Amino acid sequence: MSTNEKDTKNRAVKKPQDGNHEGDSQTGNTTTGVEHLSSNRQIRLLGAFYVVTAFLLFYLLFKAWPPSPWPTDEQGKNMAAVITFFARYESLKFDVHTSLDERLLFLVIVAGALGSYIHAATSFADYVGNRKMASSWLWWYILRPFIGVALALVFYFVVRAGFLTGGAGDVNPYGVATLGALAGMFSKQATDKLEEVFTTIFRPAPGKGDAKRGDKLVGPTVSGMLPREGPAAGGTEVVVSGNGFVDKPSVTFGGESATSVTFVNATTIKAVTPTHNPETVDVVVTNPDGQEGSPKERFTYLGEPGTGAATDVNTGAAAGETAVTGEGGDEDFIDGCDVEFKTDTADEDLPITEGGVE
Repeated sequence: MSTNEKDTKNRAVKKPQDGNHEGDSQTGNTTTGVEHLSSNRQIRLLGAFYVVTAFLLFYLLFKAWPPSPWPTDEQGKNMAAVITFFARYESLKFDVHTSLDERLLFLVIVAGALGSYIHAATSFADYVGNRKMASSWLWWYILRPFIGVALALVFYFVVRAGFLTGGAGDVNPYGVATLGALAGMFSKQATDKLEEVFTTIFRPAPGKGDAKRGDKLVGPTVSGMLPREGPAAGGTEVVVSGNGFVDKPSVTFGGESATSVTFVNATTIKAVTPTHNPETVDVVVTNPDGQEGSPKERFTYLGEPGTGAATDVNTGAAAGETAVTGEGGDEDFIDGCDVEFKTDTADEDLPITEGGVE
């Protein structure tokens, strides 16, 4: 082995932060960290695997393609058709009898494998060409065609169940092959579309499903709120963002319930702050099932703390009924206290006691 080959085999590389291809979040070679490059032997074996796989898939595609017209009996009913594999080699030759539905499934399997093969082989060639093929991703490249087959089958079942209501004879094999190949090639987009279809069909009503179960393990997640401060008198509308909100939530600011809560959607709610002493408090969002969530930020009530001194009101109407206000903390005033108004007394008339004025 040459010195250059030894260096290539043993050298460790740092993975690039961003991938170069669609779906490279799956193909590997995009995660951070130090990974060992594949050896020349590993690359040659995997390359040979892809070359053989290509010829095998092309052969199976020709065998899977249904004949036109499909053979029928005297009554016009579809008959089973025969696929003969390796007809030129007696030791390997064997026959498979399939109905039209089974033939279409076979076509989806081959097309899905072919689509995922294109994706994986392109990624493999690019990374080997750039000398960034990591050994930790070898199994992904081997399993990728089989993953494409499974995904293509699921996608085909969904489409046949929802959009194609006729029998197998009404299905265009070109459409079936295209569907399977694209599902295998663009696996991420196909998976996202399946998730969208499932979520749309089986979406529970607000407050139902997981939100209604008392044993739900995951509560609402609060990622932030704006604004994060407001007057102590309350009345500030705060927009709370996050995930997992359901209809009719409750919001508290420092233990005090918001005067108004509006559920916008699963990621946004609006709450109006109640009155509170000037301080920084926690904000808690509670779903109807009792699950809670709080943002990392806290809400700050603005205002000067009370001093307990009465407002300076020196004059008023002789008939009375002059409003006099005072401010103070919880320890200064209590409910039911009395207010007494006294006339000014000259200092010299005040009684003198030991230590000062009484």
